[in-house]
Amino acid sequence: ELGRFEDLSGVASAEVARIEDPLARADAYYELGLLHERHLEDPEKAIAMYRAAVDLAPGHPMAIDALDRLFTNSGTWRELVDLLKRAAGVTPDLARSASRYARAALIAEHRLDDLFEAIELTGKQLELEPNNLNAISSIGRLLEKTDRWEDRIKWLRREVELSEHEPEKLSILMSIGAIYETRLDAPSHARDVYLEVVSRDSQHRGALRALEQLDRRAGQSEELIETLRLQLASTPWSDAAAELYHRIGKIFEQRLGRTDEALEAYRAAISKDPGHRQAVDALIRLTSSLGLWQELSDLYETQAKLGDDPLVQARIWFRVGQ
Repeated sequence: ELGRFEDLSGVASAEVARIEDPLARADAYYELGLLHERHLEDPEKAIAMYRAAVDLAPGHPMAIDALDRLFTNSGTWRELVDLLKRAAGVTPDLARSASRYARAALIAEHRLDDLFEAIELTGKQLELEPNNLNAISSIGRLLEKTDRWEDRIKWLRREVELSEHEPEKLSILMSIGAIYETRLDAPSHARDVYLEVVSRDSQHRGALRALEQLDRRAGQSEELIETLRLQLASTPWSDAAAELYHRIGKIFEQRLGRTDEALEAYRAAISKDPGHRQAVDALIRLTSSLGLWQELSDLYETQAKLGDDPLVQARIWFRVGQ
């Protein structure tokens, strides 16, 4: 029976050469390829026939799929990627074309270990399917592996646009901020992104902490005060608010030398928590040095009334008397 199929192949090959219509001849070469692949078990000859079909009709779907199958079986990855790229470029079906670019990208990454070609191919897929989140995720992963952080940010921004869930948007924005901060050494850009997060969610603890850390490292006192005030807006607890006001007061007093604003901050601290020891001490120190005797007296009286140690209360009343 094998000899019969070989004879059939010879006759068919002679007949194919006489076919004038390129598409019909491509179909005939495809059928010859099937004959060599399935019945004559000659994959090399089958590949030659399928190639001939694709040369005549570059988008021939069945011949392309057959070559894909044989190249995969033989591990001929470079040729398979080239085939898929060529086929994707001529296929009128956009979804099929995008799928071929995606498959070629996976092979380039995992079989050829060529991340840059994988990025290029995934980019081609995204030109056809700009909203494909799987492709966006893939190109993002590849860009991270190749340290292409500016491009990574571009695609993260695209994810923000496409996401339908606000928590997910905020998480992506935090990733962008972290890239600016840790990968690109661009703290001002990172700060802008964290502020964008806070503008969307005023109580976002991660963004508020990141802003505070950035401002502290940069020694930016005015910006740090702004950040602490942002935290105040999202702090419902009096003791936490008192601590934030106290920290603001210290910056005004010790870094900026702005005593009046320091006084206001310390006063705000003890209005939230009259027992905040550090704010009280700071306010006592400033009012005493500035000769604000009435305020100092009132402050001592308040502390005496709040205290529960008779000895401490006695000392405070003594100071009030002085």
